[in-house]
Order: sequence, then C-alpha cells, then structure tokens
Amino acid sequence: MNDSKSERHWYIAVAQAGRTNLQRGLRAAIWGAKDRGKFTDVRFGEIGEGDIVHFFHEIQWGGQGASPQGFPRVPLDQYTAQANETVVEVTGSIFEDSSVVWDDALYPVRFSFVVQRRIERVRLAPDTVDDSVRDAVRLSGISQGKAVLVNIQAGGGTLPSALSRVLDHYLEARREPFPQHSVFALINRDLPLLLAQLLSLDTKRYRILASAGQGNWAMVPWVAILDQRRGGTIQNGLYLAVLFQADMAQVVFALMFGVSGDQEASLPNARARLASRVESLQAQLALDPGLWQMDHSLKLSAQGIGSRYGEGVVAYRAHAAEQIPAETELGDELKALLQLYDRALTMISAPVESAYAETNVKTESSPVAQESSPPYRRRPFVLESVYAQIAAVGYRMTLDDLVNVLVAIQVRPFVIFSGRSGTGKTTLSRILGRLFGWHYTQIAVSPAWADPADLIGFISPVNQKRVDGALTNLLLGDYQETLLCLDEFNVAKVEHYFSDFISAMDSDGDEGFWGKLPSLERLYPNAVGQPRLPSRFVVLATMNFDDSVQSITPRVLDRANVIEFDIAGVNDLIVGEVLTWAALDPVPPFAWPWASEALPRDALGEETVRSLWQALYGTRGQFGHRAAQEMAQYIAYGLRFASSLDRTPDAQRRALIDRQIVQRLLPKFHGTAMARDIVGLMRLLAVLLDQKGRQPDDQDRQELIDQVVNQGQFPRTAAKIQQLVSSYVEDGYASFW
Repeated sequence: MNDSKSERHWYIAVAQAGRTNLQRGLRAAIWGAKDRGKFTDVRFGEIGEGDIVHFFHEIQWGGQGASPQGFPRVPLDQYTAQANETVVEVTGSIFEDSSVVWDDALYPVRFSFVVQRRIERVRLAPDTVDDSVRDAVRLSGISQGKAVLVNIQAGGGTLPSALSRVLDHYLEARREPFPQHSVFALINRDLPLLLAQLLSLDTKRYRILASAGQGNWAMVPWVAILDQRRGGTIQNGLYLAVLFQADMAQVVFALMFGVSGDQEASLPNARARLASRVESLQAQLALDPGLWQMDHSLKLSAQGIGSRYGEGVVAYRAHAAEQIPAETELGDELKALLQLYDRALTMISAPVESAYAETNVKTESSPVAQESSPPYRRRPFVLESVYAQIAAVGYRMTLDDLVNVLVAIQVRPFVIFSGRSGTGKTTLSRILGRLFGWHYTQIAVSPAWADPADLIGFISPVNQKRVDGALTNLLLGDYQETLLCLDEFNVAKVEHYFSDFISAMDSDGDEGFWGKLPSLERLYPNAVGQPRLPSRFVVLATMNFDDSVQSITPRVLDRANVIEFDIAGVNDLIVGEVLTWAALDPVPPFAWPWASEALPRDALGEETVRSLWQALYGTRGQFGHRAAQEMAQYIAYGLRFASSLDRTPDAQRRALIDRQIVQRLLPKFHGTAMARDIVGLMRLLAVLLDQKGRQPDDQDRQELIDQVVNQGQFPRTAAKIQQLVSSYVEDGYASFW
C-alpha cells in the first residue's frame, strides 16, 4: 500500500519476445510470473494494492550511432533507449492462479490492475528522465522482466516544482523534436500522478487526461480531470483543468466546459448556447467573486482552440509563473475546485453511460490520451459538414472518395482498404469511427493466426476454461455500434481465421447483415450471457502488398468493395505536415445518412448490372445474385449525392458504375492469362460504350480501350483494364494490384 509521503513505482521491461504476452495481459488486466521473486524487493516487500507499475515495451537503442555491444547490459551512463510505456495501478495483493492466459507458460504468480495511461516513444536518456527511473528499466531488462522498485517521494517532486518546470522549459522544449524532451513526460506522466496523489483521487471514479500535443507540441498544454460516472468529454463536457498559457506567463486552474465540440460554423448560435450554460451554472453555484475569477476574457493563446478556452470557463484561479503557491496552498485550492466540480455535476446532469470509447489492441499505436463520449443527440448528416470535419484534421481525400466509402459501408459493412503502407487506410478508419460515434477497435492481425479461435477465443485443453481471443473484449462490451479495423488483415490466411465472419455474412435470420458466429455458439452454449455482435458492426480491413502477405481468394473478394488508396502525383504527396487530431471533435457525432429509409431502386443502374453480367459470363469476373444486388444498391444509394458532387444524375450514375466495376469485379482478375478473360474484359468495355452486341477480336482490342479512355466517362475502369491487358499480353500473368 502507498503511504502518505511516497508512491511505490515498479518498473518492468518487457522484451520483444514478451510483446504478445503483454498484449494478452493488458486485455485480461493481469500480469504474471513463475515465482514471487519477480515481483519482490528485498528491502520493501512485494507489489501490492495501490502501487503503480510502469511497463516499458518495444524498447530499442535511442542514442546516437549503432547500439553498443550487449545492450541493454551496459553501464547506466551508456544506457539511452526509446520505448512505449503503459502505466497501471495495482488493484489487489499478489495471488496465485492456474487459469490459462498466456500460450508459452502458465505464470501462476499474478497481480491484477487497471490501466491508467499509455505513452508513446518515451525517451530514456540522462536529459529526459531521472537516473533512478532509467536504471530501473535497465535493471529490469537485464533481469528478464523482474519488477524494480523506485520510491518516488511525492510523485517524483512537488506539484509546484513540476508546474514551474513546465513554465520555465516548455518554450525551449517546443524547439526540440517531439516528444524527445523531459517536459513531454512531465506533462503527460508526472503531472497526472502528482495531481492524483495530492487530491487522493479515486482512479475508478476519476480519469486524468493530459496532452503536450499529438504529433506536434501543443500551443496550450493541459491536464484534465473528469468524473467518469457522470460522462462528458474534454470536447464539450464539464471538467477540471490545468491550463498553461501559450507564452508560459501563467498557469490556470479552472472548472470549465469543453469549447471544441460545437466549434463547427454549421451549428447555429453555438457560442451563445455555451455562454448561456456557463452563466446558468455560475448563478446556480453562487460563486464568491472574492475567491474565483469568472470573467470570459481569459485567452491562453492568440489563435487556435486556446484562444477560446475562456468562453467555457465557469470559475478559475490564475498564477503567474514567478508566483506559484506552496503545495499546501495549491492542494487546498484544487480540493475546493474539485468540490465545486462535484456540486456542478450534481446540478447539471444525472449519471450517464459512455456511448463509445476508443480501444486499441495494437497498443504501440495508441494515442497518449483517449476519451469516451456520452450519448449526446447526434448531429444531422450533412455531407459537406462531414467532409469539412475530415479536412480540418488534415486528412486529404476528395468529396467523391468520401461518398464512395460511405455508400460502400452502407451496402455491405465489410470493406477492404488496399494500397501501399502509409497511404492513410488505418487513419481513415479511425476518423470514420470518431465522426459517427462508433466504438472503435483496431486489431493488428498476426501472421500466426490460423482459425477463428484467434479472434473469438477457445476452450483450453489443459483446464477446460475459456481463453480470450482478440475480439473477446469487444464482444463482451455490449456495444451497439462498433467499427473494427483489421489492420494488415492479409498477413495471415483470411479464409482461415475470418471464416466464421465470412459464414455469418448475409444472414437470412433476424440478426441483420451479420448472423450468428459458430465459434461463439460452441464457446457459450447457453443463450444467457452469450456475447453477440453489435447491432451495427462495420469491418474495415486494410491490406498491403509485399512478400510477407497472403493472396486474397475470390471467396473474400466477392464479399467486399475493394477500395484502393494511392498517391496520384507528387503534388499529392504530404511532406512536413501532421494530422491535427484535436480538430476531430464529433460531439455530438453525425447521424448515419441512411437510418431507416426504404431500399432505393434505380432501373437504369439495374439494367447496366445485367449487361455487365452478360459481358463477364464464363470469366473470372462472373458474379452471382449477391454481388448483382449490392452493385445495384450502391448505384441507387449513391445517386442522392449527385447535386453535392455537382453532377447530373446520368453523370453520377456513370461514376458509380465506374467505381463498382473496379471495386467489385476487376479485383478477381489475377493469375495466369486466359483468353476468355481478355475477351470478357473487351465485352465489358463494349457495354460501357453502349455497344453490347459487339464481339471484339485481338485486332481491335487497343482501339476499344482507346475509345473508352477518350470517352472519359469511365476513367478508373479504362485505366485498370489497360493495366490488366498489358500485363496479360507482355507477361502472361496479371494481378489487379
């Protein structure tokens, strides 16, 4: 147990070989060892309830030049590393348990925990962290993951000294690489720990978020305390904040509403409504102007979101950089503010549950601070507003591309994003989850996955107990709307590990698009307590192409829109820019554009689909009822956006047909050249030229391609068929990718 003067911080270095074990341990909220000595310090005993454990993982040499021989077995003065850090709080005493959690060994000596925060790319160097911390990580690595204790007095310093260090060094830090500066860890790690200790916060009730920036240094760094029982976010909920002025002239302790949730201009009178909320709460709290400042003139930066923070402030106290009070005085002030926060929440809201949260099994890419959002009323869907929100993040795509993705998800909530690494596939999936308020889960597929048990779980043959799979937490989470990103889903055989989901598509029962999963039926034979897929379950699978991946068979391709991501030209290459995630504040999130409307029909689109079937009959691209119905639905759904894209209905229909040919039909054309495939592709081009009866031969093949290219109405199809035919002729083999 922690005493009143110090916190017990344990440091555990997880080697690369233990990376999978750590991911499983984090999912189960349990860490284990083969003997108690791994969790014991001979002077101060063993890990106990309330202790803080820092897992350092993905550790690599972080100094100049090549890694020294024997790293990490080097003297402390030579130890410089970079790693990701996951901080947890221990929730009980060490116990012994023989249930199966990890594959390689039992590890029966265990402790349970709750995750507090994750920090990426922590720099362990003499100029960034205390030597005792650096040495603890080094020693733990040398001793194969033994927990090393560091007693940190008052969280590694006092709150006043930590605030002063930020104020004194932040401007200097902003000139350094992000986040390789001690100030980054000071804001994102040390300040939350100091605040939690000083206020004796119940971490099961309160959540502390902190940000010195994401990708780049923030203009106004902050730390926020939220009452998780009452809901709300830092976008437009009520919370307690520590804010640093951009010029580092002062630090502000405030009770405030978030100001970025209503920042979009399309929301009428957003600022007036915010001002009304602030004034109403100030009146209800009957604040003493002698104790609290309540003016709206607080401006922490000249531009950006910091310039608006004052609009959401209910009450605050500001302290100049050279006049930071003593810790006792600061503690009293913050405790009074926390009491004010509790009173305010009682006045304005009843407890609510979180509607969606971001989880990320691929922990190495988790953001520093993640927020959950309560079930606010959704914003009406306006295509231009959604597009503006994406553009504000700095993500580049055309309005036409956005329409394509949304319609593809509506028609079939299993979509494949294909393309080179780093072209924005995973990023777009995360953006979409945030925009529509869907619970977002990202899973990095492992090359070792071989059957559905890796996703859903299995019964251990050792003790006949259930062992979690990568999706267990999602399935048990009782989420109504979820977006699952299967990252690099073709590094393993999709038809093997994803077979349950392939079978569950197109259910004829009452379950909607996704039917029952056979593996779940076997794992949970009783209907009571059996996990179920969310009512809206969207799967976006990303795929790359190199020597490490598996081919995708027609069985999978026939069930998805395959959307290619690429960089069209040098002017589209993004250099020297980063995404501004703070601009992505969809609270309330957008409503999905197709809530309960009747299935649309388009006779001309349906006739074209029939003609395409006739052209491709007997070739690799031949398709069945399912693909035909979904292609027709895609065309009908997409026609509603013709005016937004400044097109006539006929022009929009042609653009939609062009997309569907490339996304649903042509991906199946790969492998050894066959004459009937080339003939089928030529017949398809004849259909697009409204020459259905034409039977092109080898002599007029190029002429037909040139006609479609010059016509300019189906550019994607023309370009892809030109690529396929050229490689067929020159190499005798072709691939869509």
